[in-house]
Amino acid sequence: MNEARELDSHPEYVPTELEEGGASPAVKVFAAVCALALAAALLGGLMLLRKRQQDRLNAARQAEQAAHAVAPVEAQVLQDEVRLKGSDAVVSGTVWNSSTAPLAGLTVEIALKARASQAIAKQSVQVSPDTLQPGGEGRYSLEVPSSQWSGAQVVRLHSSARNADIAFKPELGEKRPLEKPSDKVIIEQRPRRKGDDYINTPDTPIRIP
Repeated sequence: MNEARELDSHPEYVPTELEEGGASPAVKVFAAVCALALAAALLGGLMLLRKRQQDRLNAARQAEQAAHAVAPVEAQVLQDEVRLKGSDAVVSGTVWNSSTAPLAGLTVEIALKARASQAIAKQSVQVSPDTLQPGGEGRYSLEVPSSQWSGAQVVRLHSSARNADIAFKPELGEKRPLEKPSDKVIIEQRPRRKGDDYINTPDTPIRIP
């Protein structure tokens, strides 16, 4: 009888869900919510960083465009018609300081158009003298093989003293000297291709003969 009472006084032990190795539904929901919140925070942070970077790029572009838009013209660059010197073409012209301040360390950048590939190559040429007082003039000259290049155009005026480009107005310079008439008959072996000729304006390359 005593043994029966002792067994009745100790009810059968039932293990909990945690002891059985499984998590409760509340714990699972809480873990899922935390994971979603962390993912949303990471995504939001990434989007914010991208937006800030894009805003900085847009601001830089706007500042650069505004600087170019308000940059005063300080010089005129005259480009002479290209002339031949033996088998070379001479690209030359004049830089005139139209501002009220000296321009120092001047170079011009000339874009050359290849005959075969139509690719554009750029070359810097020193202006002589490289320092121009207000109203002063300087010359630039570049010799290139006429068989390789078909056009030339001044696209940039740079001042190393300022470490900046100088806004300039392009103009046509001296015309090509008239060539003496020749009794030779020249037969062109290939038909002319579109792009071999250029209108001589400041906005288009001057054709190299």
